[in-house]
This record gives sequence, C-alpha cells and structure tokens, in this order.
Amino acid sequence: VGHPVVEAVRPAVSPAEARRRLGLGEEERILALAPGSRRQELRYLFPVLAEAAARIARRIPRARFLVPVAPTLDAERIRRALERVEAPFALLSGMDYDALQLAEAALVCSGTVTLEFTCLGIPFVVAYRASRLTTLQYRLIRGLVGGQRWAAMPNIIVQRGIVPELLGSAASAQALADHAMALLTDEERRARMKSDLAEAKAALGEPGASRRTAEMVASLLPGQEGS
Repeated sequence: VGHPVVEAVRPAVSPAEARRRLGLGEEERILALAPGSRRQELRYLFPVLAEAAARIARRIPRARFLVPVAPTLDAERIRRALERVEAPFALLSGMDYDALQLAEAALVCSGTVTLEFTCLGIPFVVAYRASRLTTLQYRLIRGLVGGQRWAAMPNIIVQRGIVPELLGSAASAQALADHAMALLTDEERRARMKSDLAEAKAALGEPGASRRTAEMVASLLPGQEGS
C-alpha cells in the first residue's frame, strides 16, 4: 500500500518564503541536525552532533544549523549544548518541513527521520550512539535477523549503502563533520546521493498509503462484501 511518510513530507511554502520566515540570508549555508526523539539519544548522541556542528562552523563561517526538536525532548538542554560549542542554530518545533527543505545536508539520528529526509531529497549522514547495554543488544539482534548489513532505512530499502552510517564509536564528531563537509563540497557525491534518495523514495510508493490501508481494512468488515 505504500508508506504514509510520502504524503506527510510536503513543504507548504517555497524555499524563498521559508528563508524569509526564518530570517535567513541567501549567503547562509543551511544544515540540519536531527537528534531523534528519545531521551537516550539526546544523552548519548546529541553532544557529538553539537560538536560536529561546531567543527563544521569553524570551516564554514556562514553555516547555520536547523534543529528539529521533538516534543519528547528538552529544548533548553539542546539550546545550552549548542550555545556551549558556539554553533549558530535555530530550534524548530518538530519536523518543520517548510524550514528543513532549506538544508543542503544533514546529520541525522537513525530512525524514521531518515525516511523523512529521504523524501525531502536532502543528502545526509546517519549516526547513532547508545549505552553499552543497548549497543550490545543491537549487535545481538542484528546477528539474529539474518546478518542485516544496514541500519538506516533508505539503505535497507535499496539494499546498498546510499547514505553513510556512523554507529557507536564510529560516530565521532570529527567523522561526522568530515562526511558533512564532503556532502557540501563534492558536487558529484551530492548528485549521486540525491539520485539514490529519489530511488529509495520511489520504492515507498505513491502518496495515499493511509487512505488505501483504511479502504482495505474497511473492506474486511462485516457487511462489506462486494463493496
């Protein structure tokens, strides 16, 4: 039936209008930092994302970071972390697609958000850090499900590594910054990833998955034979 994220991820305004609303100039280089929605992700991963942002900002003085903040997270904690490393930022209320469409690249926590950036067509790097126990559980489960090579959803969909995955200790601030810089400066790499993301999005099906699912369920209800 497809996937509902395809119909959900639709900016409602033009990029020019989004820039105007956020007070962003044309000369600013926009990146996104998506820390996930769980408190453990804020604890273990976001400090690394913030430090990566600071390293990028030192190399690109005009860089500005958009940070979607889920309602389950502490926005003030995120604000303090970014102010501490002196990375220029703007906090967004949840996945604000109008604003996020402006990002040239993104550092993204592994999860459903990877599909959202896939549908936006924004090149990104996937990162994940967790407690030692969670990391051990992940490795055990990964071994039990047939040796699945990939963790990021777009990679699983097309069964190849179209976006970089930096998991556990590999998700260092320097590695994340280097990958993001490559996406910003290597036009061939950007074009290839955008094409691959379009392929992954196409595999999710056409918009209307929610309606099609509801119609299938309704057809199974008593008294719906032949309708």
